[in-house]
Amino acid sequence: MFNYGLDTFTESLEKSDSKNSKKYLPLLDVYENGEKFIVELELPGITKENLRVKLEDGELLISAKRIREDGINPIHSERYFGEIERRVKFHVPISEEDIKAKLEDGLLKIELKKIENKKEIKIN
Repeated sequence: MFNYGLDTFTESLEKSDSKNSKKYLPLLDVYENGEKFIVELELPGITKENLRVKLEDGELLISAKRIREDGINPIHSERYFGEIERRVKFHVPISEEDIKAKLEDGLLKIELKKIENKKEIKIN
């Protein structure tokens, strides 16, 4: 079994997110569980309609928009409203057909299945 390295994964996460320095970066956890990765993001106040999850070239893109309710004029506001984006680059092949995403109680949970690259080599 090949170890893909936490340092490489963390470096990719930092580089990907540095592109989005003007957008809010929600808290993110990534777990590896045998044959899959699990990504969890805290997205309170985000609806499914304002959330997009996309996998392209081994990079998971999560984007959303938190919209302030019309007719409300905040006197003091510490919560972020506007564009939200996170990117996670995986260094192993991911099955595009086996991605599951669920948003519940402000927590987005995404499961991404790894593709096994096992190939038997014929010896001549």
